[in-house]
Amino acid sequence: MIAAGAVVVEDVPPYAVVGGYPATVLRYRFSAERIDELMKMRWWDASLDALHEVREEFLRPLEGEVVR
Repeated sequence: MIAAGAVVVEDVPPYAVVGGYPATVLRYRFSAERIDELMKMRWWDASLDALHEVREEFLRPLEGEVVR
């Protein structure tokens, strides 16, 4: 997620919440364990029907570690 007004000048990690100029990681959207699970799922290659079945995984509240 990219905060309003943030300027991203390089790649950011998956599921990071970034903000600022230049953008830095503020926190992560999910816990490290959940990020590993999502990366193993390769959801970006899934069909829309398959994504609908796992959509609850993406609707969880913020649970990742605060970086700063």
